[in-house]
Amino acid sequence: MGPPGQKTALWYEDFMLGTWTRDSWKGYQRSKLGKLNLKSPCAKKTEVDLARGRAVVYFGHGRPHATFDHNRPPAGACPHRPPKHYWAVAYIDSTVVGVELAICTLCSEDGYGRYDSLHGMEAILRALTVRPKPVYPSVESR
Repeated sequence: MGPPGQKTALWYEDFMLGTWTRDSWKGYQRSKLGKLNLKSPCAKKTEVDLARGRAVVYFGHGRPHATFDHNRPPAGACPHRPPKHYWAVAYIDSTVVGVELAICTLCSEDGYGRYDSLHGMEAILRALTVRPKPVYPSVESR
């Protein structure tokens, strides 16, 4: 079972993708897991324009566990060192695509792989293509 409302998941060697409809994404955003990914108190974010939509790339020092208050940073200042992890959300037509989102409320590992950078996230996001739903000929038309 995947994150709330997730429709598909694709696992690659260096990153993973998940998809949602716009409606199922609303439920995900309200979930504890959604808040971990989208409201990490010390994470920074930047917008990326896409050919058929937009995206947000988040970067920080790992996501907090579910026990943290997501409305304010933990005690003490946020780290001033380079980010350790990047993740993103793309909004393309009626589809939402999550890239490297945490899949459990206790996951706060550092990033890894060749795409764990702003440049890497942008490369993944710009390569995303929503394909039309296939139309198969009916048996009668053959």
